[in-house]
Amino acid sequence: MAMALCNALYQILTRKVAGVEHPLTSLVWGAIVGAVVLSAALPFAWKTPDVPLHWLLLGVIGVLASVGHYLLIRAYDYAPATLLAPFTYSALIWAILLGLAVFGNFPDGWSLGGMTVISLTGLFLANRQRLAVRRD
Repeated sequence: MAMALCNALYQILTRKVAGVEHPLTSLVWGAIVGAVVLSAALPFAWKTPDVPLHWLLLGVIGVLASVGHYLLIRAYDYAPATLLAPFTYSALIWAILLGLAVFGNFPDGWSLGGMTVISLTGLFLANRQRLAVRRD
């Protein structure tokens, strides 16, 4: 729930500053805030990688995440949040497929139910907002 709340706040704040701030400014500040907040958990969760490949993979994850966040910020410059919402929820599908392919893990019924509720609620609200904009 905390992750969903933080993600929602990130999306809202990113949308609010889109077109006002330079995309790289949003990207850097998002990274700084995330690093500061997550540093509190570091002593309890960090395990130093033993294999050099793991360091490489951490770097790749960092680069791909940065590019993804930059593209999301740029998308908000060109499209309203209601149009982008379905793409955001497609990440759940990709996460399930990658979890199955890489780890052989498929979410249980409760997880699937939660994902369904979150996705349907978000899509309903996005569609409702889009219809309200059309009426105006």
